[in-house]
Amino acid sequence: MQRLQPDSRGADDMELTTLRRWLYTMMKARSERFMPMKRTVKH
Repeated sequence: MQRLQPDSRGADDMELTTLRRWLYTMMKARSERFMPMKRTVKH
């Protein structure tokens, strides 16, 4: 999962933040769209 060089900390950090935000949004949208009432069932 580490495609960037270890010395490029700034770019890596920025990409990580963007990735996390995008992933969080996707997961939230998915949960609300596919299982709005069964959120606690799978957890």
